[in-house]
Amino acid sequence: NQPGGNQPPGTGGNGNQPGGNNPNIPDYNGGENFTPSGEAYNPTLTAYSPQRGGALIGMEGGYASSITGLDGRAVVRTLDDYAAGRSSYVTLAGDSSQYRKSYVIPTITYKNSSGQLVTLTNVKGYVHDTGSAFRGAGDSKFDVPVGRDYGNYIMNTQPFNGNSVQFIPSTINNGN
Repeated sequence: NQPGGNQPPGTGGNGNQPGGNNPNIPDYNGGENFTPSGEAYNPTLTAYSPQRGGALIGMEGGYASSITGLDGRAVVRTLDDYAAGRSSYVTLAGDSSQYRKSYVIPTITYKNSSGQLVTLTNVKGYVHDTGSAFRGAGDSKFDVPVGRDYGNYIMNTQPFNGNSVQFIPSTINNGN
């Protein structure tokens, strides 16, 4: 395996070439303001990668989220989307009791499809996806989508995988 998953170097590996800026996945930049509303804490994070057609590797699902996000669409918004300015927030997957909760992640570093480390700050996260691994986890564990169609290599080498990362509970105010 190589960086970018099971794709040859330079082909994206995350759906970006083609797919990350997929015409079937509209951009969303809603302008919401996330205002801190609680004490910071450190849940455990794991990485996931929405897969075209769903479940092509491991337990990964498709491009659709479990419920609608801030834009009214059931679309998983990834760290790649956020970094490229294609989305103003990142989807978080967690226990269904956490649906529609919002957080600010002060700092998160991830590995993109080229294998480069990317550090993002003040990332807005919104819980609108879930999976069987979260049943009963409450707010102690979340999955963060890195990019679409990543392979096992890139997913297994994400720096935040299995680690605690600071989250700040927030309320959302429409910035428009």
